[in-house]
Amino acid sequence: MRPKISVCIPSFSHGKYIGRCIESVLQQTIQDFELVISDDNSQDETVQIIESYADDRIRIIKNTINAGPNENTNRCLRAACGEYVALLASDDVMLPRRLAAQLSVLEKKPELGAVFSLIEVIDDTDAVLSDTIYEEIFTHENRPRLSWLRHFFLYGNCLAGITPMIRRRVIDEIGLYHPLLVQLADFDYWIRICTRWEIEVLPEKLCRYRIHQAGTNTSADTVDSRVRLRWESAYVFRHYECLAAADLRIIFPEVNTLPTDAPNYLLLLEACIKSPNIWAKMYGLTIFVQRFPQPEAAQHFHHAGYNWRTFANMLSDADPFGMREAENLLEKLNRAERVIDSNSSEQFPSDNHYDVGLPLPRRGWSALFSFSSKTKS
Repeated sequence: MRPKISVCIPSFSHGKYIGRCIESVLQQTIQDFELVISDDNSQDETVQIIESYADDRIRIIKNTINAGPNENTNRCLRAACGEYVALLASDDVMLPRRLAAQLSVLEKKPELGAVFSLIEVIDDTDAVLSDTIYEEIFTHENRPRLSWLRHFFLYGNCLAGITPMIRRRVIDEIGLYHPLLVQLADFDYWIRICTRWEIEVLPEKLCRYRIHQAGTNTSADTVDSRVRLRWESAYVFRHYECLAAADLRIIFPEVNTLPTDAPNYLLLLEACIKSPNIWAKMYGLTIFVQRFPQPEAAQHFHHAGYNWRTFANMLSDADPFGMREAENLLEKLNRAERVIDSNSSEQFPSDNHYDVGLPLPRRGWSALFSFSSKTKS
C-alpha cells in the first residue's frame, strides 16, 4: 500500500546524530509514512545505526561511492513512493507535529506545491540556541509566488532546506536537485517550485537545525563558500526566463518603462541593471553575453539604450573576481601599516638606547597582497 508521506533523509558520516534523527521521525503524531535514507558511503557507523532499527517502514540505499549531497538527495527522491515528500538532513531532527501540520495544510490547499516551516537552532549537544542569524533569515511573512520570486531576486534564500513537505506531483514536474550546486541547490529548487506553484511557510517551529561548533555546515561562512555563492547566486536566476512576460512585469515593476513587446531577456536584463546586488549584475552579464551577438537581439538592446559600454560598466560593477575588494583591503592594510610605523617611530626612535634591534610588525599582510597584485618594475 502506498504511504501518504515519504520522509527522505540523505546521510553521510553522521553516526553521532543519525539515531536522534530517525527517532524524531518515528515519534511523529501521524504514522502513515515511509522513511527513505540514502547513505553516501559514510566512513563511520552511520549505516550500522540505521540498520539497527527493526521497522519495515525504513528503507536504506547504500551508495558504493560518494555521489555528493545533491545526487544523494536525488536518490532518495527517486525511491520515494509517497504522495508527499518531507525532507530532513541526517544531523537534524523534526518535532513531533511536523508531518501532521504540513500534511493538513497541503490537503486543504491544492494550489500549494510545498509547505515550509520555521526552525529551532541547536548545537552539537542538542541545546537550543536563541537569537541566531538563522532564525532571522528563515522568518518571513507569507506572500504570493510572484512576490516570493521578487524577494528571492533581491534578498536571496529565506527558506530552510530541512523543512519542506513537497507534493510528489511537483517533483515529477520540475525534476530533481541540480547535482553540482554546493551552496544553493535548495534555493535553486525553491525558485523552480515558485515558477509554477504557490508555497506557504507555517508560522511554527517544526524542525531543529543543527549548527556544528567546528563550522562544518555547508552553509558556514568560509572563503570557499563565499566564492561558490557568488557564481551560484547568478546561475540560479536563469529559471526566471521561463516566466511569462506579464509575470515578469509584476515581479519587477521597475522594468515597465520598456516597450510592451520587449522580450523576456530584455526585461530581466533591465531588472539586473537596476538591482544593487552583485549576483543580479552577474546574471545580467550572462544574458548580455548570450544574447547580444544575435542580430535580432542586438536591435532590442540598442533600442533600449544598451551597448558594449553598458556591458563593460556592468562587468566592472559586478567585480566577479573580487579585484576591487582586494584593492580596498590592500589600501586599508597600507593605512594600518603607516599608523604602526608612525607609532613605532615615536615609541622606539632609532637614535636612542630604546632601539633594541627587533623587527617591527610591518610588511606582513600588505607585502603578501603587494606580491600578488603588483608587477615587478
